[in-house]
Amino acid sequence: MSVTKTVLEPGNGIDKAREGDTVCISISIFLYDESNTSNDFKGNFLSEVDHTTTIALEDEIPKMSLGEWVTLRIPPELGYGEKGYLNLIPPNTTLLVEAELLQINDKKVQARRHGVLQHVTTLERGNSGDKPAIGNVVTADYYIWGPNDKSNPLYQVLNGRFILDQPSSPLKVCLLDMSPGQKVKAYLESGHTMEVKLNAINGPGSEVDIWLNGHC
Repeated sequence: MSVTKTVLEPGNGIDKAREGDTVCISISIFLYDESNTSNDFKGNFLSEVDHTTTIALEDEIPKMSLGEWVTLRIPPELGYGEKGYLNLIPPNTTLLVEAELLQINDKKVQARRHGVLQHVTTLERGNSGDKPAIGNVVTADYYIWGPNDKSNPLYQVLNGRFILDQPSSPLKVCLLDMSPGQKVKAYLESGHTMEVKLNAINGPGSEVDIWLNGHC
């Protein structure tokens, strides 16, 4: 078994991490649905951290250049295997990892996948009722398009579960200001476009829903 790598945005092609370097890498981990035969990336969002213990990702980091943004489909044998990880990742699970190399030692780049919100447009109105609060878990549909291709999303998450720990990304900023049923389109400073639909507010989350946030 091997890792399947897709480059969403290339890096600078020059700076790469070497043994002993300190790096900051922004990571999102999804459970990969084996029945999904399309190029869409669907699953449950698990964590966003600045490090990982999966062997496959450690092997892939030196192959990335500064600013590179990729997805990696990691088979169980190269991920968390038969044991899984706590209550977050079941045994024998294929993972889809989205990773962006943000820093090598003192060289840094700005994260492109989070970016900065420019403006938000409502596509469908919600029920005008309760909005989620920090600490709530919500289910939502999430799509993001690159700056140069508005026809095919870079990836999508359908009915994913997110815990709103703090408004530290455009996605969480949008969700905290939405009501169930509402659908919005958000335009980022980076040129990326994001579409979000809030399906439900589920109340306090359990261990499996927790986002772990790492900052460089």
